[in-house]
Amino acid sequence: MSTRVLRVIAGELAYIKKEKERRNWISCLIQWEKQYGYRLKQRTIGIGTKKKWWYTHGNLRRGWRLLTRDWKPFFVHLDHPLIPHSNNSLEGVNSQLKKALGNHRGMKTPQQVSFVFWYLAFSRVKNRPDLKRLWDKWKQQKTRF
Repeated sequence: MSTRVLRVIAGELAYIKKEKERRNWISCLIQWEKQYGYRLKQRTIGIGTKKKWWYTHGNLRRGWRLLTRDWKPFFVHLDHPLIPHSNNSLEGVNSQLKKALGNHRGMKTPQQVSFVFWYLAFSRVKNRPDLKRLWDKWKQQKTRF
């Protein structure tokens, strides 16, 4: 039960957009700790094993630490409105880039770096005039060297 409740609290993190919601979320974490915090300290004694003891609810402890150790980065978007509140937009770019690199495997590291640079540069340009402008600018810089 405690794991499910903590998971619900963690799921709410993606929907926080105001300072009041942040305070409510933190108070929910505090309330969870008052109610279920004893489970974070429970140990299992090992008999006939190499380890003498271990924490019974290791995954629960891990989830708790992720949420409480340093929760300030979760709310940077509240102070800086230009920062997105999730990294979903990055995930699509990263998966497409990973797929493109996989299609061109065999490149050496300098070639991969160059490929990533150009992939990101040209994938951001959506119309033909901007693409031509980018290409012309690149050619000008290339001829200087």
